[in-house]
Amino acid sequence: MSSISKSAIQAVRDYVIDDNGCRLETDYFGHQVIAAAEAHLVTLERQSSMPIPLHVFFERKDDMGQGRLRLIMDGDADIIIEVISTEGESLALEFCTAVTGGGRSSKVREALYNLIHAIRDENETNPILT
Repeated sequence: MSSISKSAIQAVRDYVIDDNGCRLETDYFGHQVIAAAEAHLVTLERQSSMPIPLHVFFERKDDMGQGRLRLIMDGDADIIIEVISTEGESLALEFCTAVTGGGRSSKVREALYNLIHAIRDENETNPILT
């Protein structure tokens, strides 16, 4: 199986595909191919990254000093997101897996899963010190 890179996708975006100057990125099918290639890259990156452990908090302080965001994946792989103020008040919401948990927001849960990865990576590479 061959692989594709971000730079390869970027390089073909501006390819002119006809005599009228239509670019691959703006062509109906070209746009779909580019989107599929980008989605494939996300899948490959996720497969190569460390899995998200269950029952571990991932937190990030906000930029304005008003609180922090906390996410956790529970034992059912549901994702709980909590916004916590500096006073300790919080609101937690749970987004369940569609397969076993009856989740109704699979795209939101997927985005939160990606947010866990982002917070973990950001805390490692760019920690916010108190």
